[in-house]
Amino acid sequence: MRRASARMPDGRLCRLCFEEAAATYGTCPGCHSHRLLPGLDPGTRIRLCCDCAGVTRSFECGTCGDEALIYRDGNCRRCALRLQLTELLHPEDHPGGRALLLEFAKVERPASIMTWLLNPKATELLAGLGTGAIAYTHEALDELPHSKTTEHIRDVLVQAEVLPARDRHLPGFLRWLDLKLAAIPDGERRRTIRQFARWKFVVAIRKLVDEGRPTHGAIAHARQSITVADQFLTWLHEQHQPLATTTQLDLEQWLATGNSTRTRVRPFIAWAVQSRTATGLTMPGTKSNDGPEMDHHHRLEWIRRCLTNTDVPRDERVATLLLLLYGQPLTRIAALPVSAVEVDESGNTFLRFQRVRTPVPEPFATLLLEHRDHRSPTRTTSGVESPWLFPGIRAGQHVTAQTMMAKIRNNGVDLRAARNAALRTLVREAPAPLIAKSLGYNDNTIHRHAAIAASQFQQYAASRPTRASS
Repeated sequence: MRRASARMPDGRLCRLCFEEAAATYGTCPGCHSHRLLPGLDPGTRIRLCCDCAGVTRSFECGTCGDEALIYRDGNCRRCALRLQLTELLHPEDHPGGRALLLEFAKVERPASIMTWLLNPKATELLAGLGTGAIAYTHEALDELPHSKTTEHIRDVLVQAEVLPARDRHLPGFLRWLDLKLAAIPDGERRRTIRQFARWKFVVAIRKLVDEGRPTHGAIAHARQSITVADQFLTWLHEQHQPLATTTQLDLEQWLATGNSTRTRVRPFIAWAVQSRTATGLTMPGTKSNDGPEMDHHHRLEWIRRCLTNTDVPRDERVATLLLLLYGQPLTRIAALPVSAVEVDESGNTFLRFQRVRTPVPEPFATLLLEHRDHRSPTRTTSGVESPWLFPGIRAGQHVTAQTMMAKIRNNGVDLRAARNAALRTLVREAPAPLIAKSLGYNDNTIHRHAAIAASQFQQYAASRPTRASS
């Protein structure tokens, strides 16, 4: 396909080359002025400004006066975007509209917002905010059909401090729970699941929100537990067996005739017994599966690669090192705030996973600070400093653990083996309670890894040949 071309001093250019030329800035070697460099010296192929290259086409924006690719009606893309947003948002009528326009208009790539505005849902929502048909409140946005567009605009409004920050996962969980309950035909079973969900999970998740702690992992656990509890009650209903008179034999029969996911019924069984909805039920013990462990030399090789291999994006290297050095789960790594990285008066770097700060050794400290200070802004939000160490693609949100997991796995790292190796190395070097406190782990988890590490050392010691006595 032939592309539209433009006449330039060095001949005709395809549209892609023309746009590249019209987006190249620097110091012109001819006049030493810092400006747009769309031309080329015929002999040296060095970039030149319009005057030195003899470019007659005007690149001056009719609104802001800056040199740039002229997009529409004599305006650069940024000014054209600002005019389009002004028509939609009527920023003179509401401070929320002014703040929203500012956030969108100062993005690194205005073209990405223009492409996004081709979506009718986006323009309709912005127009609704502009006319006042939709209020600048969380409640008004909650009344709209749930969509990625609505949530993105909500996130930008939170980032612009038009709306107060709130946990983004809890409302979605509550919507999911309402749909789940509405799909249960039996009234008694529906009441049981509602009570279980409310007292076992909703209260606990709301407490996490009040404390400002991440809720994604807790909500994922809640969804699975509620789903499996409903499956168990459905099976009991099919057996004409009320929960109140269910026996241990019934429970073990249901567990034995399904896959391992059925063990997720444990929270429901504990709640049912505690609330006296059922009696005499206990979950059978399960064998702990501590999983694989990365070889010590293999772990050191991965640490070296992350420190030196610049072909891998810096954020992926930093996240992998947090796994290899500190054994942190990806749900916690993804949600680390920038404030978790601290530097004292002596220039020493620390990480604060919970209350206690942990020292960061060199050369990882240098790499970590470099990442902190040069996090890339997203394409559809402004370059405002994100509060997260690993910003996501949505305004004001951190990257999801699933996204981070996929990237690190694609690099060839066995996540579970790396985490186990890190924790068992650490408990060989320091007391388990100290490691648990420093890394934000439950004491039982770290003591289990300490026991495994001690067992491995005993096996190693026993396998070493003893020197014959003289």
